[in-house]
Amino acid sequence: MYQQLLARTRDAILASCGWNFIEMSSNTTDSPSPADRSRQKVGQIAKERDILHAVAEVAGALIMVLSNNGEIVFFNRACETLTGYTAQEVKGRRPWTLLVCPEQVAEVEAVFAGLKAGSLPVKKEHCWQARDGSLHLISWTNTAMFDKTGKLEYIIAAGLDTTEQQVIEKALRRRSRELAERVKELNCLYEISRLREQQELLMPEVLQQVVEIIPPSWTYPQIARARIILRGKAFISKDFKESRWSMNSLLKACGEQVGMVEVFYLEQRPKKDEGPF
Repeated sequence: MYQQLLARTRDAILASCGWNFIEMSSNTTDSPSPADRSRQKVGQIAKERDILHAVAEVAGALIMVLSNNGEIVFFNRACETLTGYTAQEVKGRRPWTLLVCPEQVAEVEAVFAGLKAGSLPVKKEHCWQARDGSLHLISWTNTAMFDKTGKLEYIIAAGLDTTEQQVIEKALRRRSRELAERVKELNCLYEISRLREQQELLMPEVLQQVVEIIPPSWTYPQIARARIILRGKAFISKDFKESRWSMNSLLKACGEQVGMVEVFYLEQRPKKDEGPF
């Protein structure tokens, strides 16, 4: 009892003086033994490991740990959910033999070789194929852990499934292109309507200007050429040349065909809703 009182008195004196704890000389010491300190350290490390393991399990990101020969030793819950494989099923397997899309296996093996050689960190995108056959584009950041001798121990990979993001971005790009095409079409119609208001222009002058307005409103204006034929007379755009890639619209008056509007591409382009146009 007195020994405890002595220890508490000592701590109070030191605290009132603003000193850090200093072991006082006495017949009895309450410092932990080396064995106790070792056990405490091991316990602390185990606790920290358990905490990190728990964090990795509940993280939204895909987290995978590979051994120095590429075998999976940790596969978190997000990986299980995405792929349909359990951690037990993939443990000991190399990801490129089970998960990576066949056409990207060589690339992933090269990334692994680079990591072993010390090229850190590495950011890459590649495709995973889930158990149900669905494909997922994963953006990975990879790093490695080495022992005191510099030998590779583990590779840690953290990934995000960007499949949905890629789909959305692709749809936005497509929509942006479509809107840009509609703007060009509206500009074309506006310019033509503006010409109609210029009553001082003769019809041949109007048609010649119209035929120059048409090519810029097409998807590939740099290779687009236009021609208007009205009652046997042709009006052509600059550097006009016919080609086999063309589309046309008939000009009719009182039910009678009086001419034609034609647009040509000088080179082949990918097919869309109306051929290459």
